[in-house]
Amino acid sequence: MLLGARVFLSCGLVIYSLSAYALKPEDILGEYWKDPLFGVASAESVHRVEVLYKLLFPEQIEVLTNQKTRFVFDNRTDEVHVFLFSAEPADAMKDAEFKAFVEDEVRHARMEVSSADGHVHSNTNTDAAKSMVGTLADRPTMTIQPQDTREMIIRFDTPTKLVLRCVIEGHADHGHESYIQVLDGGFFADGES
Repeated sequence: MLLGARVFLSCGLVIYSLSAYALKPEDILGEYWKDPLFGVASAESVHRVEVLYKLLFPEQIEVLTNQKTRFVFDNRTDEVHVFLFSAEPADAMKDAEFKAFVEDEVRHARMEVSSADGHVHSNTNTDAAKSMVGTLADRPTMTIQPQDTREMIIRFDTPTKLVLRCVIEGHADHGHESYIQVLDGGFFADGES
């Protein structure tokens, strides 16, 4: 009986000791609660976007203003795509800086990772598991590798009509665009307008 109690007590002390040294989220992430985006990444609606050969599905999407919307892109093609949310995607492609950004995204997305530390550029690393949280003012884009799934979160501030288009030259001609209708969703949950 005494031996059983000692073993039980020893096991309890070992478990207590291990739990005292267990990592906490702040040991890795720092003071994550001070990040202005902490808690923002939870979406209130989700839309799946399937990238198919010569088709972006669905062709029409409706979302509400002032609501965080998660877009999950599932690329079922063998090509890299760079999608832009914009009222005027053609205007974005006239901007030399944005055009250079798209060309750089495509070039890096087609490159093989060559460094031992897994060095990658922009948002082409699916292992990073990061969602982009932004608004239209951020000119949101999503670069997606062949046969890959990526996601991003956007909050639309005003009712509008948008185009979700692959901005790689020739891809919109192949049907890689959808239309997004942003409807008035009222006020923010916390009462702000």
